[in-house]
Amino acid sequence: MEKVIVMSLGRETNKYICRQVREITGHRIEVKGYCIGDTVDEDFSNCIVVNSVDLQIDNLRLIKIPQHVKHIYAKRVINHQFLKELIDIPAGTDVLLVNDHKDSSLHVIKQLKNYGIDHINYHPYYPGIKQYKQLTLAITPGETKWIPDCVNKVIDIGIRKLDITTIIEILQELNLLSESSEVLSSDYVSEIIKLSKKLTKISEESEQIKNMFQTIIDNTNDGIIYLNSKGEISVVNELMQSILGEEKDIILGKRIEEVLPSLHIWQVEEVDREIMKISEREVVVKKVPVKKNAYIVGYLITFEDVMEIKNIEYELRRRMRKTDHNATYIFEDIIGNSDMIVKNINLAKRLSLSSSTVLIQGESGTGKEFFAQSIHNFSKRKKGPFVAVNFAALPVNLLESELFGYEEGAFTGAVKGGKVGLFELAHGGSIFLDEIGDTPLELQSRLLRVLQEKDVRRVGGSKRIPIDVRVIAATNKDLKEEVAKGKFRQDLFYRINVLPLYSPSLRERREDIPLLLAHYLKRFSNGKNIPLDCFFDDETISYLVGYHWPGNVRELVNVIEYLVNIKNPSIRIQVTDLPGYVLSERFDDLCTENDRFIDEDMLWLLNKINERNGIGRRALTDLAKSEGIDLGESKIRRLLKKMYNLELIHSYTGMKGTVVTEKGVATLSSLKL
Repeated sequence: MEKVIVMSLGRETNKYICRQVREITGHRIEVKGYCIGDTVDEDFSNCIVVNSVDLQIDNLRLIKIPQHVKHIYAKRVINHQFLKELIDIPAGTDVLLVNDHKDSSLHVIKQLKNYGIDHINYHPYYPGIKQYKQLTLAITPGETKWIPDCVNKVIDIGIRKLDITTIIEILQELNLLSESSEVLSSDYVSEIIKLSKKLTKISEESEQIKNMFQTIIDNTNDGIIYLNSKGEISVVNELMQSILGEEKDIILGKRIEEVLPSLHIWQVEEVDREIMKISEREVVVKKVPVKKNAYIVGYLITFEDVMEIKNIEYELRRRMRKTDHNATYIFEDIIGNSDMIVKNINLAKRLSLSSSTVLIQGESGTGKEFFAQSIHNFSKRKKGPFVAVNFAALPVNLLESELFGYEEGAFTGAVKGGKVGLFELAHGGSIFLDEIGDTPLELQSRLLRVLQEKDVRRVGGSKRIPIDVRVIAATNKDLKEEVAKGKFRQDLFYRINVLPLYSPSLRERREDIPLLLAHYLKRFSNGKNIPLDCFFDDETISYLVGYHWPGNVRELVNVIEYLVNIKNPSIRIQVTDLPGYVLSERFDDLCTENDRFIDEDMLWLLNKINERNGIGRRALTDLAKSEGIDLGESKIRRLLKKMYNLELIHSYTGMKGTVVTEKGVATLSSLKL
């Protein structure tokens, strides 16, 4: 395996150069780094040595490197994005230039001056320096740890990176240039515009940089043309030559109107985009003015194939579906085999094949979103996004901007660049408008217009954006009743109630309750198949099947999760183990139906406790014995616990003992005891 050895003065610099070499070689080459003073024990066969340019020949003589080994002196450049802050420093300001070695400090100072940052008085600072000015401002290329205490402001311009000519030289020596061109173009294409601004200064000695620039733009996916201020073509890349069907020599020097008559507007003050056809190809043309000292010196024009944009858009949407905006449920996830649920699923499958709006109505917790996601996944839009929005969960003042998006500066606190709305995110797929009955009246008219016109206008914007979205709405309210009350627009109701679907409550399909109990019992038991009769006693199963379930499936899920967590492994769940709200909901049925869960022994105890206005367990035992009732103390203890869980009695310590609650009195009264 070929090897690259990196030599430098400073440790951080060495690490940075090694990392950059690994990145450009794709980790196909072994890279090792050493600083002056390190013990170098290497086999120098089949390797090249990359030396930091601030290393002197005397430094390298300390290391015994065979003469045949190829040396590359790495040129390093300062990241241009930090230069503006240096330019803004007042002329004549004294600053410390902090680096890890004297030679490195002097080299950075020289480089900054060559860049034109020569209005500052630089003073080198490095570890071991004996005398230096006590200044409050320091500039450093990533060596902040050496900043002296006198400094209170630091401008970190970052560790200098290898310049492109050094990278090309390394890749050529390793025979990797051809296969790494794509990496080079992706890493350096962002520098195209900045390089373009300097084209007017290109001279004979910078011809190599110009060639590197040409290599980069030839490896981009867009057509590129650079014009001088007169509109003459100075640079064109290979892809643009292919689009125009002309040789470079014929194109260069011509005015843009001669080559592209349709591009009659190329002089722009700000970035401008338009769509046009070139050689039967639809492209997006982007025109960028290149300025120097506020004067336009040229124009960079890029041509991006519309099909490529569409492919990128598709990929972005595909990735989005894997994260936030995707539907996970299918019809097979809806548990039940009752006639009602089977009929509903079959109807929903037929509705899925249409693109018309679906309105799902039903009580809370019946699984309306299960149906909505299943409809999407069964439809032709299943490859598109599924975007859900809950009108009841979003604050009224945020609904409009969340649904339709907003432009930059639309209101205080708006995100820079604006924001895409949920309707736009759902383009090509479905949007689920949950709890649509809670839509504020002031928003209903705009929602109606979007559903009718099939386009949106962002808050603070004027442009209408076409959308292709299938709407699935849901509500637990009676929308006809809401219309009658004036709380819901009649025209919006008819717009969304095209394909109505009803999501039945759990009490309407009681035969599905055992299936649901078993399904969620398995889920909360880490996938274990636990028979119902091993988890519940028979009385509890009957209780749950007959329970009213005001919270529907959502409530059932909560009950099962609770019971799995509190269950004693050796004892089956009894009715008295159920949550209090489940027992209290059932209380009315206990009274009106003379329910079997309150047996004769419990009624005797309840009556005796009520007659004596409070009595202890032992006194009850003695009373039962005197009346010939077969109730021992242990049985009375168990029955009192059951009555306590049913909230029929309350126990106190001391003489008062057990007393009957209001609910217990009501039970006695209803049963006429």
